[in-house]
Amino acid sequence: QSVDEIGINPGAIHALWTLHGLGAIENETIASALKHPCAAVRKTSVQVMPTNAETASTLLQMNMLNDDDPLVALNTLLVLTEVPSTPIVQQAILARMEKATGTDEINDRWMPEAFAVAMNANGGQLMKTYLKKISMNSPATQPAAPMNHDMHRQPANPEAKSGGGGPSAPAAPVVTMAVVSSTQPDLVVSAVNTDPASPEVRQYSRLSVSVMNKGGVAVPEGTPVPFTVRIEGNSQKIDMVSYTHKTGIKSGETVTIGRSNNGPWTGDMGVSFEQAGNYKISVVLDPANTIAEADKKNNTFTHTLTYRAPQNMSAYVLERSSRRYASAAPEDSEVALLRQAQTLDAVRNAAIVKGVSEGWNLKNKPPVREGDKAFLATLSSSVTPDNKDRLARLYEAWGLNKADAVDPNVEVIRLKTVREEMRFDKKEFTVTAGKTIELVIENPDAMQHNLVIGAPKSMEMIGKAADKMITAKDGAEKNYVPTMPQILAATPLINPDQSYRLRFTAPSTPGDYPYICTFPGHWRIMNGVMKVK
Repeated sequence: QSVDEIGINPGAIHALWTLHGLGAIENETIASALKHPCAAVRKTSVQVMPTNAETASTLLQMNMLNDDDPLVALNTLLVLTEVPSTPIVQQAILARMEKATGTDEINDRWMPEAFAVAMNANGGQLMKTYLKKISMNSPATQPAAPMNHDMHRQPANPEAKSGGGGPSAPAAPVVTMAVVSSTQPDLVVSAVNTDPASPEVRQYSRLSVSVMNKGGVAVPEGTPVPFTVRIEGNSQKIDMVSYTHKTGIKSGETVTIGRSNNGPWTGDMGVSFEQAGNYKISVVLDPANTIAEADKKNNTFTHTLTYRAPQNMSAYVLERSSRRYASAAPEDSEVALLRQAQTLDAVRNAAIVKGVSEGWNLKNKPPVREGDKAFLATLSSSVTPDNKDRLARLYEAWGLNKADAVDPNVEVIRLKTVREEMRFDKKEFTVTAGKTIELVIENPDAMQHNLVIGAPKSMEMIGKAADKMITAKDGAEKNYVPTMPQILAATPLINPDQSYRLRFTAPSTPGDYPYICTFPGHWRIMNGVMKVK
């Protein structure tokens, strides 16, 4: 029971593992070790206990789930996921999770994950018990402000400062979009884009850099546009380099680059951090001065990426556990879980929808039962915008969208954005006047795009109005779609690697109707014509 001058007893720790390896450990040895003043000895004693009902009884009787040392509590929780599940064990785990709600334990790296593991242990028995409990205590009619699990919408001005519980209003200088008169190119970074804009800890955020040529001369095709990226904060530092863009940049054109180089390899740019807080992103264009430019003093740009801590232990655990459950469960079990989520409050409902949508392997394409299709269609119309995007991908994998598209009265048009080329893959398409049209837009690009259809000869008017929204506080919230009668139909901003289905009635008057992306600056080259006949 002794400890040394730094409060540990390595001899006792080695002795426990040796006895465990010999199969010679005895109950009285464990009982003594569980009371040891050294937390590392208590943790080891938990780790070497056999996974049986007697172990569960001992751990609960000695209240090891509430040990003062978090590693002891963590390992106790993990052992309880391996012992036979009983109502007493389940009640103890749920009581411990409720105790953690509203505390700083939500910021712990591993404890929330351990609760999610416990939810899925023994065939998901604890998750079923917990869902039944909260369905009774938290009816769907109970008012609750929905949690924004992913702040997907990129602010118009991306430099966000944190204060209090999350990012405040954007506060970075806006890069002018005007083209200067020059006999040389002039490259500037117009934006650093992150998706999600303000992710939760441990969530991957895609990163891309928008580069504009303000000069009067194009960067010729074949010339690499190099830049470096440094992300640092909270004792973390990541450096990237990119010279993947080689297709040139015309005068006044903006390109978005989301790929980086690592020797002979290229890959998507992105980060994931385990600690909440602000991370500074610094971009330096052409650091070696390989491109002759009119102004070399405007080649730097900074942006603050804010990682948020999870706000709710219960919702976080349900999201993680339903994600893991979805990775192995069949489709009908997924639908049953989504049905049960509708009996919960808005926060936990959204968490389960997110977990199921992102946990399912989109390569698996099971048949969906006829009795589930009506429910899934209703669900898609009632979820948050972020979850609507996730469900769209899930439904596509389940074949639901294709089934909906066989209506002979609906004309289906498919469009894609072209990666890193700021254009749609079709410059025009034709529809029938007065018909119901369904546009399926896929966005494999590294940044957000939308699609707006306007009245004939309205492209420039709509585009210039959209450009002005770059400085509007609610520009991103409005998806950079101006409020004006010339706009006939519009999608929201579509995130990278996501799709959107836009249904509308084609104009009754034949003619050429322009369609554009109204993300500020994109419309000049990202446009086409819908021909109505």
